[in-house]
Amino acid sequence: MSDIPSGGLEIRAVILAAGKGTRLRPLTNDLSKAFVQIGDKTLVDVLVENYEAAGITSLTVGVGWQGDVLRSHLEERQSAMDIEVVDVPDYEDGPLRTLTTTLRTVEDETVIVGPVDQLMDDNLVSNALEQYHDKKSPEDIILLVDLSTKKGTQVFLDEAGLVVGLGTPLRDYDSTACSAMLMIISKSRYRTFIESANKGVPKVSEALNQLITEGAKVGHIPIEGTWFDIDTVHDILQVNRFVLRHMQESVNAPISIRLGDTMEFGQSIALPAEVFVECGVSLHGPVLVQENCKIAKNTIIGPDVVIAKGAEIGANCRIENTTLFKNAKIRKNTNIQDAVVFDSEVLYSEE
Repeated sequence: MSDIPSGGLEIRAVILAAGKGTRLRPLTNDLSKAFVQIGDKTLVDVLVENYEAAGITSLTVGVGWQGDVLRSHLEERQSAMDIEVVDVPDYEDGPLRTLTTTLRTVEDETVIVGPVDQLMDDNLVSNALEQYHDKKSPEDIILLVDLSTKKGTQVFLDEAGLVVGLGTPLRDYDSTACSAMLMIISKSRYRTFIESANKGVPKVSEALNQLITEGAKVGHIPIEGTWFDIDTVHDILQVNRFVLRHMQESVNAPISIRLGDTMEFGQSIALPAEVFVECGVSLHGPVLVQENCKIAKNTIIGPDVVIAKGAEIGANCRIENTTLFKNAKIRKNTNIQDAVVFDSEVLYSEE
């Protein structure tokens, strides 16, 4: 049995959400990566819900670019979680600066830290924290690692299971894994990360390697579950395909069609939540359509399509494996596959 307290975990979650998301431009020219469309929610909302589901009751979000918009969004959302937002004026110095600026405001004894562009399934954090509490590890820095994939930053482990390097081995190692982009830090180490940032170190991985070189013991916990690092159009499509194919009954959308199901419209119809679908439209699941959307006649949609709030699709279109962001518009007689649509711009996957 886990010894996680039933009243909630005595650990604070920290989300690093200050960067510009440059690898997703032009999508993120005016949009924080935190608002990337994931199923019927934004990326940051999915993360908050996952931490809530894991029993965590307090969260700090470090914001920089588009920080006011993200702050307003988090303040307006209804949540039982205590959410604090910290401004990071020097966020362009790198993610380590975002982490350390946030840690300066934290009084909790332990934090679990991850970036806003890392998405995990509902059980991953819960399972990892159960392992952490059961293990009672003496290390005051713990990396969550994936033993079953080669994606991401390589983590080198010695015979005792200690991390001996990220990206490159700093001494002899016994096995390798990949970073799952989540880390548990005890309060005794907050100051050491702050000192590294003050020395001009930009990345968290570089600070960790520096600490390991200086003799710090960094442990690891193997994760159990699915996770995604969202940096490209392909990543957005991949995670939405996963979400669509695991849709729950509670999904918040006027239309949700599951894998293998089809919905055909013999006549035009106005559905609740101001969704208008014209005659001749067919939806091939999985497909999710949010409120205030319009789909014109003889359009075929699916599989693997998310249509966010306010989107409009013209007549005689064919849309497959595509995510339409809020208020996206597709002209008539358009065929789109393997793409993200925002405003009227289409970004195709390069993979």
